[in-house]
Amino acid sequence: ARTMQLLAERQRRDPDVSFTTGLFSAIDALMDQNMEDVLRQLPLADEIQAALLRQEGELGQRLAEVVSFERGEWDTLPGGSEDLESLQEVYLEAIQWSAKLIDQLGDY
Repeated sequence: ARTMQLLAERQRRDPDVSFTTGLFSAIDALMDQNMEDVLRQLPLADEIQAALLRQEGELGQRLAEVVSFERGEWDTLPGGSEDLESLQEVYLEAIQWSAKLIDQLGDY
């Protein structure tokens, strides 16, 4: 979710929509249901649903790139080494953000 948000900020897109898309990108696995069934129960925008279900639109493309990066499928990134560097930067920043958040939550 944070990686999606950071990419959106760099591309001057809506970071909240991107964060939400990233947040729900694995909800099917968490709920042990298929994505269609899970999304029927959630009031998400059509743009987010299209990205999650079919990787459609700009948001879906961004999600597909992040997933490919996370899986180590770097040769499938459409922008080549420039996209890889950008994704690498935001991914590391997202990991640092997550670690800091987990650390803060541990104090409670």
